[in-house]
Amino acid sequence: NWKALFIGFLAARLSKRKPKVVYTIGGVDIETGIAGTIKGLLDRWLLFPGIDAIVTNSNFLRNLILKRFNHPEKVQTIYNAAPPLVRRDKTIRSRTQLFNVGIAARLEKIKDHDTFLRMAKRICDERQDVRFLIAGGGSLRKELEKRASSLGISDQVDFLGVVNDMPKFYESLDIAVLTSFRESSPNFLLEAFAYGVPAIGTNTGGIPELIDDSENGFLVPIGDDARLACRVCELLEKKELQEQFRQNGRRFLEQRSLKCRVNGYSKLFFSLCREGNQDR
Repeated sequence: NWKALFIGFLAARLSKRKPKVVYTIGGVDIETGIAGTIKGLLDRWLLFPGIDAIVTNSNFLRNLILKRFNHPEKVQTIYNAAPPLVRRDKTIRSRTQLFNVGIAARLEKIKDHDTFLRMAKRICDERQDVRFLIAGGGSLRKELEKRASSLGISDQVDFLGVVNDMPKFYESLDIAVLTSFRESSPNFLLEAFAYGVPAIGTNTGGIPELIDDSENGFLVPIGDDARLACRVCELLEKKELQEQFRQNGRRFLEQRSLKCRVNGYSKLFFSLCREGNQDR
């Protein structure tokens, strides 16, 4: 993102037409340490002041950006567009007696798969009818596989790697879980809603902007594998709660349609064009 920002900023400054510059930020992997401090200063004093608008995909991320660049008139939220609703193929779930609890996230520290594995251990100690599916690649795969082995749950956990057929993955799930330390607007949860998969996420970042606790999903504290395991088991046992989350999740997606996202960008671009005409 920072590289794209710098190149776009430079191109605009060199252009004779002086185009408007819009910078879209969709992630929260903001660097820390010396590198993060230097980039933060460059953002605040050099790059952000030369940008006409900054678009984030959650209010959480907007507030994070405003700590670096306190110009709220230039920073706005335009939410990610939700995928279309999907009618699930029930035959996929009818072929097995097992419940599938899954996560789709790159295997990196920020996603906190260790909490997912500890949650799986707690559930496996109590019941043998649940499998745990982990979709995604990343630098921590071997470490996480060793962790699953040390917990004694390797036979119940499937590391699927990069999954090309994500529709089939969602069709196979009974519960979607996201254990991240921090997120802005994770598409994994939106896609779970679209497939009618009840979802549980950590109470962090922009996730509470997607999940209204106990209405269309559950929120749990970061790193709390005990609470997470309890919520998963509660959902597995309560079919009526699963249905409530499915229906409310699908209703929520109506607020995040592609039309809403297009309208948000259209209003922004027309506004910037009017400003440009006045400047001339």
